[in-house]
Order: sequence, then C-alpha cells, then structure tokens
Amino acid sequence: MAQYPFLSASKEYLKRRKGILVDSTIIELDRKFRMIDGILNQLKKGGNISTTDPKRIARADVQAFLYWMRTRKPEPLDPSAQNNYLRYLEMVCTFAGNPVVQGLRAEGERLPIPTPKDVRALSLEELGRLQEAAEEFEGWTGEIARFMVWFLPYTGVRHNEWRTAQVEDLNTGSWKFRVRHPKGEMRYGKKRETVVLPPARQAVLRYLIARERYLKEAGISGAAPLVLKIRGGKAGYYSENRLRIIKTKLEKASGVRFTIKDFRSTFTNLCLDRDSSLLSDVSRALGHKDTRTTEAYYVKINVGAALGRLEQAFAEADDMPLISGLSSGPKEKGRIIIENRLTG
Repeated sequence: MAQYPFLSASKEYLKRRKGILVDSTIIELDRKFRMIDGILNQLKKGGNISTTDPKRIARADVQAFLYWMRTRKPEPLDPSAQNNYLRYLEMVCTFAGNPVVQGLRAEGERLPIPTPKDVRALSLEELGRLQEAAEEFEGWTGEIARFMVWFLPYTGVRHNEWRTAQVEDLNTGSWKFRVRHPKGEMRYGKKRETVVLPPARQAVLRYLIARERYLKEAGISGAAPLVLKIRGGKAGYYSENRLRIIKTKLEKASGVRFTIKDFRSTFTNLCLDRDSSLLSDVSRALGHKDTRTTEAYYVKINVGAALGRLEQAFAEADDMPLISGLSSGPKEKGRIIIENRLTG
C-alpha cells in the first residue's frame, strides 16, 4: 500500500480529468486534495480515524472528519467550508470505488450545506492603502503588484481571467478587455468583453510601458502573455503562486487583509454605489447568467445605511400609532413622555 494512499488516489483522479478540466482547476484541486490528505493523516495519527485509504474509509471515519471540522481550533470551519472539504473527500473516495459519503446522504444524515458568506468588498480607503503599498515594491514584482491593484478592482474580471490573458485582449483605444479564458470555459463559461474603468487607465498604460521595457531588456521582441514573467530567456504567464506571494506582501505592507477575489466584489460595489440601477450591466460585465448570482455573492450591503433608511422611512410616516394615555399630540412629545417615565 502506498504511504499516502489518499494522495496517490487523488493524483490518479486528476490524471483522468486531464483534458476535461482546465489546468488552473487541476492545480487548484491538487492543492485542495493535499490539504485533505494532511487533515486525514493528522486524524489518523491522533487515533481518530482508522485509515487514510479512500477505498477503506468507513462511516465512522467520515463522522470523525465531520466532528473535526465542527470543533476545529481555534475556531470551527463555517458550513460552506465544511461542505467543500466533504466534497473533496467524496470525490476521491467515489473515484476509489467507495460510496461511503453517498451512503450517508442516502440515509438522510444531516451533512453540512453551503451558506452564503458575507460579501467582502474593499472600501476606497483600503483600496487606496493597497495601491500606495504597491508603489513601494521594486522590480518586476512591483510592476505586477501595481497592475493588479488597479486593473482587477476596475474591471471586475477574475484574477485567472486576467492572469491567462494575452496582450492583444486589451484594447487601449476603446478600453475594452476581452476575457479569453472565462471560468468554466469547457463547460458553461462564455467569452465576454468588459470595460477598463477610467480610474485604472493611467496605471494600465504605465504597466504596458514597463512591460515593453522588461521584454527589451531581456532581448525579446514580443510575447503573447499580458501578465508575464521571463524565465530562462523565455516569456511565460505569471504563476498563481507568485500572485499569492504578492498578495501576502501587500497585506504586510498595507495592513489590509484581503483575498484577490475581493477585487471582484469591490468592482461591483464601486459601480453600484455610484448608481444602483447598473446592477444588470455589472452582472453582464462579471459574466453572470443573471443578477441573482451578482446580488448573492458580490454585492456588499451597507448595513448601517440600510438600517438608517428603514428608520428614516418610519420616522417620516404619518400613520405611526400612539400609546394610549401617554400622548395625543406630536410623536416626538410621546417619545419624551415615555423616556421620562422610564427614567423615573
């Protein structure tokens, strides 16, 4: 038996999915499977589960895995994360011929279900801090960091749609950007065109000038990737891992905690804060089928403003009931009488 049977099975699963899933999804799933493998080995070492072999994982092992997620220190995983972790476990177990998780579902076991998360969108102040921090970065890393913190929040494209773009996809005459590799392109994703909003345009031009200089210094006359990295005298696409490194550096330099995905919801809220009637247009720019996805996952409701509007609606109403015996005059007078009685 392999030393790490879950990892071995997951690698075989991904090998079979090659050509069906895009490379970025394969890479992401590999990262998730490695994480699940680490958790299973930790639980096995602690005597909580009997095996890490996906062919032999039993009901009790899955229950122990669920218990770990619900009681994890320093804090439990939220239901959406629990659902995802269980789904990754199920993928590999099912591939190995073990329907243990499906059996739990069929028996009506109350398994975690995804719940909508609070939308995280950067404020203008936070975005400004990230942009200022990026200005301090040196070299080609600095150029990529500056391009990222301006382009993503003012186009709304996914970072992989940006990272895998070609330079010809960006038209600085019309300021349109063509999404060459949309999410789900082999199944449901459609190529689309979006706009580079005015606040980002100067930064985009600055990056393109730096890109030409970078290629010239390397002795390369031209290259297809928009977001590129030169290695061994050849230009290739900037890696996902390098972007994560930049993200961590930006967090440390700015003091702003964020995920790269936050730029996408930031775009949504920057647009809708200006004009809420733009929801349909924003949804189209994001590549959503309809506005429901946009509203559920990318629109951050300003709770303070929303509650203020509710309060204002009732404050201005003429049909507010009065408490008998306290006041027959104006509503404000009735409020004062109640407060006086409460305070003695």
